[in-house]
Amino acid sequence: TIHRAKSKNVFQKIKSYLTSIPFCDTLPKSLKYLILCDCREFNEPLDNLPQLQKLTLMSCVKFNKPLNKLPNTLNLLSLYACFDFNQPLNQLPQSLQNIKLSDLRTFTNSLNYLPNDIFKLEISSLCQVNLSYEMLPKNLKLLHIESRKLTLPLESLPETLKSLIISNFNLKYQSLESLPSQLKTLDLWNCEHA
Repeated sequence: TIHRAKSKNVFQKIKSYLTSIPFCDTLPKSLKYLILCDCREFNEPLDNLPQLQKLTLMSCVKFNKPLNKLPNTLNLLSLYACFDFNQPLNQLPQSLQNIKLSDLRTFTNSLNYLPNDIFKLEISSLCQVNLSYEMLPKNLKLLHIESRKLTLPLESLPETLKSLIISNFNLKYQSLESLPSQLKTLDLWNCEHA
């Protein structure tokens, strides 16, 4: 019981620290990888990290700050279970190559202006997604979509696409005849097609 009380006290101090100090100002400028997991109250700007290459926020349920000041060194952005996140993603660094968005329950912004050099885009369990295939990154190689709330035409996918993974998706009125000619892998899981 004493051990639990001490652990709880330590976690309360960490939680208090994370919500009272400008978080990024306390981190080393040389930081390349940042993973914040289960920091449920964290809602600080993520800027002033000039060397950052990989950023993952997992179960940071209160996080809802703009991501428009991330450095041009960033190549991976992952947002998982950041329930309050609803910021535009139209000013992400051009260096980004991989984006994973999952379980963003209030996200309603457009994904139409992502950096062109993204080659891997994973979207799952979003509240709503405003995405047109014409606006997908031109160098996209892997697209993974998992959402019943997405009803997008499969025409106009980028010709560079090599792998398409679709699950829990409504394929009603979709044609699979016009998929990209370079496509090597097609995975369909639990899709409605009636």
